[in-house]
Amino acid sequence: MEDEPKLASLLRKGLSAQGLAADVATNGDQAMWMATSTAYDAITLDVMLPDTDGFALCRDFRRHGVTTPVLMIT
Repeated sequence: MEDEPKLASLLRKGLSAQGLAADVATNGDQAMWMATSTAYDAITLDVMLPDTDGFALCRDFRRHGVTTPVLMIT
């Protein structure tokens, strides 16, 4: 999840250029739904988000059984 649309777009394009699929969540609720309903290989998560703290969201992922590795970006 990334709160800056331009950065999210660049991340998505870069991953896609390497042959990887990438989804972008626009808020914490959407990120939680995506993380709990899809088996991702990795999650990139911004520390500062408009509706939640990235660290708190990561803790919520873990509480909901999401064990996917998370890369925190600032």
